[in-house]
Amino acid sequence: MEQIQNLTIDGKMQLAEQGRDKDLDMLVNDESYYVRRVVAIQGRNQDLDILVKDESGDVRCEVATHGRDQDLDVLVNDKDWEVRREVAKHGRNKDLDVLVNDENWAVRREVAVQGRDKDLDILVNDKDWAVRREVAVQGRDQDLDILVNDKVWDVRYEVAKQGRDKDLDILVNDKVWDVRYEVAKQGRDQDLDILVNDENWVVRCEVARQGRDKDLDILVNDNDSGVRHTVARYGREKDLDILVNDEDVIVLAGLILHRRSKDIEKVKTRIKNGEFNNIPSRDEKMTLDNIKNIIKEFKNKEKEKDDDFER
Repeated sequence: MEQIQNLTIDGKMQLAEQGRDKDLDMLVNDESYYVRRVVAIQGRNQDLDILVKDESGDVRCEVATHGRDQDLDVLVNDKDWEVRREVAKHGRNKDLDVLVNDENWAVRREVAVQGRDKDLDILVNDKDWAVRREVAVQGRDQDLDILVNDKVWDVRYEVAKQGRDKDLDILVNDKVWDVRYEVAKQGRDQDLDILVNDENWVVRCEVARQGRDKDLDILVNDNDSGVRHTVARYGREKDLDILVNDEDVIVLAGLILHRRSKDIEKVKTRIKNGEFNNIPSRDEKMTLDNIKNIIKEFKNKEKEKDDDFER
């Protein structure tokens, strides 16, 4: 016993992790909650019987993770919200009946995660948007009918992810670009027809990623380099033929990944002619260096092929 008491906290924690009964019998009452928490992790019934009433919320939370009914019966009313949230994760009906009205939003959100209909009926109108967003994640039609008009865009974003046609019909014109971006990801033709001309470049990038020819025909000439980069990454031959002359190295970085010989030669010549000598930003200079490395790698491989042929 004296030897154990002389150990550092880290030493005691390591000892507890070994799970030997005679050590746990002593360490369950250790003065450090770090040590007692490790004891709780071991999950011995006799230890949990003691630690369920521990002064440390971290220890009680660890007790809750084991999901013993007698512990959850106590901890459902714990003063620390982290403990109550852990109780909710076990999904016992009698606990959820209490915690659906918990004062802490994180606990109520965990109740929503459990997906009980009667809880979602309440939480769809929760005062906290994070709870309502989790309700949207559950994807019940009656909830989405309400949340599609939620005042917080994060909630509407989650509604868009569910991909219901009637929601997308509304959200394609949402005032927040993040929501319209998620609509674009769903790939409906009627939405892409609108969003190809969206004011936000991130939305137009997602339209380009969908790869419809009629969108790429427009976006290859987009005024934003990020959009043109996305078009280049898609790799249509006729787009690459245009973008090889682009003035932005960000675009060329997407184009060069396809390693077309004629593009390699064209970009190499442009670099040699000094077209990019006055690049202002450090990031663009790094991008140009990456392009040069790809060109060099390509040339080396071509040389190796020639050498192999000659041999």
